[in-house]
Amino acid sequence: MLTALIIPVIIGMLIPATLSSCGGDGDGEVQITEISLNETTLNMKIGETYKLSVKYTPSNASTKFEWTSSNPSVATVSEGMVSAIAGGSTLITVKTIDGTITAKCMVNVSYKEPESISLTPKTISLITGETMELTTQVYPVDAYDKSVLWGSSNDKIATVNDKGNVTALTPGICWIYAKTKIGGFLDSCSVAVSKRPVEKVMLNEHEIEIYEDKTFTLAATIFPQNATYQSVIWYSANENVATVDRGVVKGVLKGETYIKVITEDEEKVDSCLVKVLSTNKINYTPYGNEEEW
Repeated sequence: MLTALIIPVIIGMLIPATLSSCGGDGDGEVQITEISLNETTLNMKIGETYKLSVKYTPSNASTKFEWTSSNPSVATVSEGMVSAIAGGSTLITVKTIDGTITAKCMVNVSYKEPESISLTPKTISLITGETMELTTQVYPVDAYDKSVLWGSSNDKIATVNDKGNVTALTPGICWIYAKTKIGGFLDSCSVAVSKRPVEKVMLNEHEIEIYEDKTFTLAATIFPQNATYQSVIWYSANENVATVDRGVVKGVLKGETYIKVITEDEEKVDSCLVKVLSTNKINYTPYGNEEEW
């Protein structure tokens, strides 16, 4: 009879302990059983961002997730923040750490291709050495890629860099063009380049004395110093007295003459008076030996 009473008591004590160890409100981490995203399809434009949020069941479960994009070149994702990069589609996936439960969102990034380009101004006139910046406008204004390629029809007359800066080099007419990288739409600007004329030429000396068979170098400076044409011509008014070759004057015979320099552009002139002195030789025989003085 005593044994019959003890067994039910023991069983009654064991049942609560067994139930507690089997879960329910125990200390173990609660696992997610279902997740979903607030959006299953997302339409975006290049440059936009959007924060996806996760709903999960049960509400007291662990909230650690991994995010991935099937095509990161179209859109990337970090902690649910989606960033649209280029036109196209990509699948954003969120999953539990163990990878057993997932949710997905299709992201479509729309874009517009260039349809035309306008170059401003259409005509410019420059003097050699001058620069000017051209500007472009690609349409539609919200085209996703507005990259422009620049070029010159004659880079000996004028060049252009990748910023649209035109540099005039030599007199003439050429075309500067801008072309969209996508679609190849084109516009152009006429560039007329004129010379920067010579205003004057100046010699470093205007009167010199040299002996026969001796030389002296004259230097000519053109103004403005950035004049387009820098060529000059040298000549002597009397080559029997002195000659000149590219500014190097050589005394020939005692006398006076002018050495002149003239610019090929605008024919500007400067001159130098050249006095050639004699180098007479006196012969005598001191102590029986002939020497030259």
